[in-house]
Amino acid sequence: MRRRDLLAAGATALSTAVAGCSSDTTYTGSFERPTDRWPAAGYGPAGTSHAPAGPDGPTEQWTLDREAMDPPLYGYLGEPAVGDAVYVAGMARGYFDADRRDSVLAALSPETGEPLWTHTVTAGITGAPATVGSTVVVGTSDGRLLAVEDGEGVWTAQLDGAGLTPAVFGDRFYVPDGSGALHCIDRSGSARWTASRSNPLDGLLGDDDPIRGAVPAVDSERVYAAFSTGDRDTSVVAAFDHSGLRKWRLELQSQTGYDVGPRGLALADGTLYLSHGGTVTAVDAAGELDWEFVTGYDSAGPPATDGDRVYVAAKNLYALDTADGTERWRVVNESVPQSTSDINGVPFLARPAIADGTVYFRAAGFDPEDGSRRWGSDADSWADSGEYFTDPYDRVPMANLALTADGLYLTHAVRGVQKFA
Repeated sequence: MRRRDLLAAGATALSTAVAGCSSDTTYTGSFERPTDRWPAAGYGPAGTSHAPAGPDGPTEQWTLDREAMDPPLYGYLGEPAVGDAVYVAGMARGYFDADRRDSVLAALSPETGEPLWTHTVTAGITGAPATVGSTVVVGTSDGRLLAVEDGEGVWTAQLDGAGLTPAVFGDRFYVPDGSGALHCIDRSGSARWTASRSNPLDGLLGDDDPIRGAVPAVDSERVYAAFSTGDRDTSVVAAFDHSGLRKWRLELQSQTGYDVGPRGLALADGTLYLSHGGTVTAVDAAGELDWEFVTGYDSAGPPATDGDRVYVAAKNLYALDTADGTERWRVVNESVPQSTSDINGVPFLARPAIADGTVYFRAAGFDPEDGSRRWGSDADSWADSGEYFTDPYDRVPMANLALTADGLYLTHAVRGVQKFA
């Protein structure tokens, strides 16, 4: 499973130019692992999706239909965030109306699902929400990170390209954008530094523009970012210190050969786990490849880990041994072909979550040791009717989750927003 054609660029010789570089190579920010919040995609800054608590055998408490809101919650629904409210964003797609890019950020009551406030972004939202305290931020297609409190915009930070989903560590947001830049922005909206994932030789060797960026993974020593390249055949992974100085850079190719952009990062015990195309790769803290696992599908969703296993959803849901990438078990996707889409049109792809010795995926709980179902369903009964199509979602998850001790929250492409408790 090891790849022999890994391309590594020397960290010192090819260090990126950093704008606004500060001197703090480490950062004393912290993450307290709350039981009542899911602050951002992947739960914590490391992106492991490993929370301290979750509900046991929950049942549906409420559902908010997309069109029940005013304005409607149209667009692709990314991972929700949970703080003082449940925050969801309808991300811009422009599928039905190419000229219409406006989208909605909404705060919902955790108890009832009733909208508490909405904020319309005319340029379109291009990243899932993240929270620090009462502040919720989203990236926008016109190159901003937008902060909202109580439905009102309070600041914007300028980026170099469309804002993607940020990671949160302490009082900082680490935001990738569509130009391949990584931004460190503090809670007031002030930019601390900006770093590029580009190789200084790119200008000589040809166009290397990124088309996708993963949510960064962060700890007290490093910030890890991943981007795709313009020709879609390579994923670039880079490690930065907290001053924005690049420490190493890798180029990885997916063995599936399609849509190889990075889908997500997770960081645990000094190892970085990356999904790109349909491949899952483990890289150590020095930037050396540990192992790779090929799912057999052309896309794999963001990984989650509890330190013993890596959980990743592609066509199916897989559990991999963190030591060597060996498959321990899988949950088979039972969706059936329909006239409007074949079986490959509804892959799983969403990021799983882990809490209380349970793997949460869609509206079900699984045993982490053997993958046996403990309770719930995979929320796929809607597919049996054939009343769906997946083209507007471009190989993105149909159901994303957030988890607290109080409940499991789903953003579902067909059903809208749901709570199970």
